[in-house]
Formats: sequence, structure tokens, C-alpha cells
Amino acid sequence: MSQAVGNTALAYARVWHVVDARQRVLGRLATSVATTLMGKHKPIYDPASDCGDYVVVLNAKEIMVTGKKAQQKLYRHHTGHPGGLKEINFENLMAKDSTERD
Repeated sequence: MSQAVGNTALAYARVWHVVDARQRVLGRLATSVATTLMGKHKPIYDPASDCGDYVVVLNAKEIMVTGKKAQQKLYRHHTGHPGGLKEINFENLMAKDSTERD
């Protein structure tokens, strides 16, 4: 059974993807999710148009990082006030809120 995708409605349709992040490496998962969100997996990909799909990530608490990144990877944000640079490492961020990282 073959379907012609080309410039049909099937190619432009937005599909929901559910990704299980359990025991997956953070960086590798992030690149595949970003590719799906941009629509680079579709034959009609155009950087100027929004043709990406929807992605839902489950079990973000159980994602893995390799090496010493759990202690060394820092997430920074600035409050906008002088001296307002805040830093938190990956390990503490996971304990605080697992859905807040990139």
C-alpha cells in the first residue's frame, strides 16, 4: 500500500508524537524532538514555513545525562536586577522540577 505524500494534505497534516524519555540521553532526545518540531522529517520542509508536528514528552524525571554532566551542567537565568544571575546545576534542577529544563 503506497501513499503519495508530496504536496498533499497528508504531508501538511500535523501529527502528535508521544516520546518516552525514560533512560534516554538528554542531548540525543533534544535533537530528535527539535527535528520533529521544525518539520525536517517531512518532504515539504521549508525553513520559512511552520510545518512541524506536536511533541509530548513523558517521564522527563527519568532522563539521563552522560559523564559528569549531572554535577557540572549549569542552567543560568537573570532576574533583570543588578547581581541577579542565578545558577542551578542539573542535579538540583532535577530534584526541584524535572519539567523546567531544555
